[in-house]
Amino acid sequence: MTPAMTPARARRRLEDAILSMGPAELIEVVLDHALMRLQCLRDAGPDAPWDSVRPHLQGCQRAVTLLLEGLVSPQAKVDARTQELAGDLRSLYLWIIQQLVKADVQRTRPPVEDLTRVLEDIADGWKRGVLGRS
Repeated sequence: MTPAMTPARARRRLEDAILSMGPAELIEVVLDHALMRLQCLRDAGPDAPWDSVRPHLQGCQRAVTLLLEGLVSPQAKVDARTQELAGDLRSLYLWIIQQLVKADVQRTRPPVEDLTRVLEDIADGWKRGVLGRS
């Protein structure tokens, strides 16, 4: 008989799964998390109290910051195409973070649809190009 799933057991299973993932799968999880946080912002509606909106803004910002930190350094010795792609992603990630921080400071809604579209495009490209999924 399988033991009951407790929150501690569920967390441990999640931690074990994350620790067994490769870098490509981890990036997919972080992209999915950022998109999930944006979906929560969309679902909260325009009249939701700020205290229920802010954690999703900050959670998305943390996820995108992780993606930004994982990019190839501009000083790394890699081919020109890799540097170009990393530079393009860096610009997009910085724009997303800027939009989220601006919304947080001004206590306004970020452009969720625009942010979602950009992150979905990145996630789709990652899944097709790196993970080989269609």
